[in-house]
Amino acid sequence: MLDEQRVRCVSCAALLARDNNATVCSPCRRGQIEAMARRAALVTLDPDGARRAFDARGLHGVAAQLRCTAHEAIDVVVMLGLLPSAYRRRTEVLGRLVTLDRASHVAAAEALGLSRWTVATYRRDLGIDRTARAHSKPERRAAATA
Repeated sequence: MLDEQRVRCVSCAALLARDNNATVCSPCRRGQIEAMARRAALVTLDPDGARRAFDARGLHGVAAQLRCTAHEAIDVVVMLGLLPSAYRRRTEVLGRLVTLDRASHVAAAEALGLSRWTVATYRRDLGIDRTARAHSKPERRAAATA
């Protein structure tokens, strides 16, 4: 009966300590703090190299430059101010969009609940569309221009 009155962690559903007034348990909070520290460390690792990599190859270029995942690279690009400041609130959606890298704009839009124009804009701003063009087959491009 006492357990019913106690609050559960929104992240892992564990019971919170009685003196914890937050919505997240201590182990989950520690994980969040460690992830935040790792992203901050990535930003300071090579900010100029990350900027150059983003200009040249987009988000995946930053991930390759800093040897991190694309999700971590999103945070780095946002923290460096290479994307509009409104994107800070959309990092979760951008991360899900990165996992749909090979999907069409329409399919990604349906999966994310966005318009295909928004997906196209996000991909352009992240430099993901540049990556997709680089992966396309040269014979298909040559046939299309002929």
